[in-house]
Amino acid sequence: MKGGVVTWPNAITITRGFCGIAGIYIALHPGLFFWGALIFFSLGMCPDALDGWVARRFKQGSRIGEFLDPFVDKILFYSGMFVHFMHDVWMPALIILLICDVLSTILHFTKSGGAVRAGKYKFILQCVALVLFFLGHIVGEGFLIFANMILLIATICAVQSLVQRLKA
Repeated sequence: MKGGVVTWPNAITITRGFCGIAGIYIALHPGLFFWGALIFFSLGMCPDALDGWVARRFKQGSRIGEFLDPFVDKILFYSGMFVHFMHDVWMPALIILLICDVLSTILHFTKSGGAVRAGKYKFILQCVALVLFFLGHIVGEGFLIFANMILLIATICAVQSLVQRLKA
């Protein structure tokens, strides 16, 4: 594993982070609002596996990349949830997710180990839930109920991921 900071995988990850920042900026400004935010959050979430694939394929993995990727995942998800924080999200699930994410991240860097499968599923479900929350504001509130159900399943995956890390 190389230790370089300036690599293609890290550039992809940082670009994903900027998409999240742009998404929240747009979501908080009337007129630009949810369609633009949905596009930027989707642009940030969709290439999540690309940075890891590029790192493995071209042997450009780095310790900073191992930190950046899950950090940007959390920035994307929680900044997107911030937009819906006050009225649409089932808060107990979000709080459990946040606690599991923090603990799992600490364990990831103290016990040294790669990503666990349940954690990957959790992020995919978080992405789906976030898109559904945005669609709930654009298309109709029926999406909000479904988004909260997906968020609950993501929470179960987060707990499972944490348990896997604790057993490792």
